[in-house]
Amino acid sequence: MIQHTKAVTDRTEGMLPTFVGEVPRTASGELVERPYIAVYPADGIDTQERFTGGRRTQHPRFTLHIVGDSYDQVAMITRDLKARFIVNGIGVPLDVPGEKTLNLRWSSPEPIQWDRGVTPPVAYQVIELSFDSEPA
Repeated sequence: MIQHTKAVTDRTEGMLPTFVGEVPRTASGELVERPYIAVYPADGIDTQERFTGGRRTQHPRFTLHIVGDSYDQVAMITRDLKARFIVNGIGVPLDVPGEKTLNLRWSSPEPIQWDRGVTPPVAYQVIELSFDSEPA
């Protein structure tokens, strides 16, 4: 799972601060400055084509939270981030050493929302990202 998470976070490099698992707080306990991306990895399900051998496929999946100060900011970041993973409707293979990635899927199942339980409130977009990965 670590190598898959690195492949995903490498795609955000130079765009925004990206945090895996937990977003840090400042010394005074406030959330870090926005905008940022929070990545929550899951190992997914591994499958095997047949019991006697053959292709083995991993299916890692991720939830990404794009967090910002406004709807427009989050919408633009979402658009720009999606372009790093999906081009002309087709998923761009990720660079995972020793593996071949296929079938990258990007989904934003919910509209941009507001979390008013923090001060100041933050806008955020939830993205579900998954792909298949086989030994190279």
